[in-house]
Amino acid sequence: MRKGGNNDVVGNIGPFAFERLKSGGARIYLARKMNAAKAIELFQQGELQELNEPTAAKSIRHKAHNHD
Repeated sequence: MRKGGNNDVVGNIGPFAFERLKSGGARIYLARKMNAAKAIELFQQGELQELNEPTAAKSIRHKAHNHD
């Protein structure tokens, strides 16, 4: 786990959000089926899986986003 910087913890993430976050230098971690307190605890302990690809095949309402 990297200290500082932009770390995001998600339960699910589509390709549009994944690429936007990664292009900004974010590291994205998966926390499914747990509350926020547990996700934070596991993140701080370095026990969450870092994602290298989106968890969803397509983005929800991606056409509604401004693609600038």
